[in-house]
Amino acid sequence: MDSRRAAALLALVLLALALSGIGPRDRLTWLLEVSPVLIGAPLLVLTWRRFPLTPLTCSLLALHALPDREVARALSGALSSRARARRSEVVLSAQ
Repeated sequence: MDSRRAAALLALVLLALALSGIGPRDRLTWLLEVSPVLIGAPLLVLTWRRFPLTPLTCSLLALHALPDREVARALSGALSSRARARRSEVVLSAQ
């Protein structure tokens, strides 16, 4: 994996973590949820040259590192827009 794509994935994860840290319901729970990422990301950066990862592995690690709330919001938005599109297709075909 090239370093630009890895840097983009790291920036995406850090941005998502920063956004999820704004006004969490419980700060301690948030810290416990993101602590594996805060520990693992620097380890991956430090061992990048010695243990290079495949693009698939990096992408899956980045997806796994995203906070659940952000992933759920993104997925629900995508699913609801698809559902709205299907409903409009059904309504149009019924007319």
